[in-house]
Amino acid sequence: QHASSDPFGRIGGEAINGLRVVQEKSNLYILGKPGGGKTTFLKYVAVKAAVQTISKVPIMVTLRQWADSGLALIPFITERFDVCGFPAPQRFVEKLLGSGEAIVLFDGLDEVSETKGERANLTRQIRDFVDKYDHTQCLITCRIAASDFSFERFNYVELADFNEKQIETFVRNWFRTSLGERDL
Repeated sequence: QHASSDPFGRIGGEAINGLRVVQEKSNLYILGKPGGGKTTFLKYVAVKAAVQTISKVPIMVTLRQWADSGLALIPFITERFDVCGFPAPQRFVEKLLGSGEAIVLFDGLDEVSETKGERANLTRQIRDFVDKYDHTQCLITCRIAASDFSFERFNYVELADFNEKQIETFVRNWFRTSLGERDL
């Protein structure tokens, strides 16, 4: 997907480029409709960071997976690096987060159960994380209807719907990539 067709939300009612918002703002609380592209947008940000359009190391945290793990956040992130065979992952993760060279992508707050206080617990841990690693950029996604938590030090944005031209561009790029991968 080209940056020009990159959707994003509205700040004060104005539609703006999502990648630009990520680069210009610090922490973002990204609201969107079910199936509106919140996870896809975070994956897009991760790819842009991986190819150094965004000069930070992406760390994707699927909130439901983290909640199910029973781990605190840093051990959960460290485990993700360890699974990939990363040497000395704990030391690397702590240095990366402390230096502000990471962008942490928290996906799906609305998918964490509210029973037994799970969502409230994760929200508290995210707030503590943001306070401790205040130089690390964080993005959180959540469905609009499930957004009953507030995060200080976050800019609230809403993911905009694709217009017809953006849908056409997305579908063309998606199938070009998919067909190309099938031909390999």
